[in-house]
Amino acid sequence: MIKWAQDVGHNIMMEDWVKLWKTDLKFTDCSLLKENYMKMMYRWCTTPVQLGEMYKTSSNICWKCKEKEGTFYHMWWDCKAIKKIWEMIYNELKKMFHLTFVKNPEAFLLGIVGKDLPKKLKNIFMYATTAVRVLVAQGWKSE
Repeated sequence: MIKWAQDVGHNIMMEDWVKLWKTDLKFTDCSLLKENYMKMMYRWCTTPVQLGEMYKTSSNICWKCKEKEGTFYHMWWDCKAIKKIWEMIYNELKKMFHLTFVKNPEAFLLGIVGKDLPKKLKNIFMYATTAVRVLVAQGWKSE
């Protein structure tokens, strides 16, 4: 929780974390989607920075943009290659939902949308963002 707060620049409320575990994780019965959701919460994917710390011969530069340090947050949110994907998904969801909502990492990476989305649209949002995370994870080490 501390790492997430550092990355997003503010504390994520405890009730949001509790809600993630008690209700949001149950948005699907699909084990692949639940696994991706849990891996995101636990920051499971190995990053270039982690590999650089483990193996001194390994570069800590992002595999996608090849410009910045490949931290977990950069690889999932800040990298210019990933930002394009999230921007595209955000724009498509805005069109589908006929409303504007905040584009932030808590929503797209953890599913914390607060009151920005009506409950009936939240499941669609969760499926869409989880599908993107699955695709990003599948191409984790590729450009």
